[in-house]
Amino acid sequence: MRALIALEDDDGKGEAVDTQRWMVSYADFITLLFVLFLVLYAKLPRHIEPPSPPPRPLQTQVMPELRPLPAAEPAEAPVEVQPVAQETKPPVSEPAPQAPDPQKVLLDELSRSFADLASVGNVTLTTRKDGVVLEIADTSLFASGTAQPAPQAQEIIARIAVAIGKGRNTVIVEGHTDNVPIKTAQYPSNWELSSARAASIVRSLQERGISADRLTAAGLAHTRPRSSNDTDQGRRENRRVSLIVQNEP
Repeated sequence: MRALIALEDDDGKGEAVDTQRWMVSYADFITLLFVLFLVLYAKLPRHIEPPSPPPRPLQTQVMPELRPLPAAEPAEAPVEVQPVAQETKPPVSEPAPQAPDPQKVLLDELSRSFADLASVGNVTLTTRKDGVVLEIADTSLFASGTAQPAPQAQEIIARIAVAIGKGRNTVIVEGHTDNVPIKTAQYPSNWELSSARAASIVRSLQERGISADRLTAAGLAHTRPRSSNDTDQGRRENRRVSLIVQNEP
């Protein structure tokens, strides 16, 4: 700017220069202000960080009192735990199977053997306290007025021997009659006839392997009737041979 003003002076316009000299100083002043603001602007921070909080006063920490550790006690030996013995219960034994009743076994055997004769009434089976009673009509064993076994009697006696042959039972053979008297040269009364019939059956059983020690013969005549002797039917029922198969000892 000073050069421009000087040129104007050379052109002969000196009065104008003198009247505007103050502008030189003003221009210098503006220039200095511009430089000053420019420098200040350059020094301003681009990011203004918030002021950090004032530091906290240091706190004095009290250290805990150090004490010596107690002496370690000697470790105890581990105690061996013995297993608790469980109570052993004895095994529950099953009840032994009961032996079959010998009397029932014998009754069943005789029932099977004489089912056919029992169905027609020629054989009767009963039980009593001391054993099994097998009663056979005299007409199935003997002819009228005789003690010799009839031919059909042999099969009946054989069945009896098979049924009682396996045991040790005592067998009592009883001969029975009705109350009608008999008087012959061979059998003067019913006592002889009933005894002879019982002995005849005992002999036949012994011949089929039954031990004589197990056999007994008894003649009872008309003293043990099954039915009344007042009727023909009753008298037929009273004429019989009874085999009492006693229970085993």
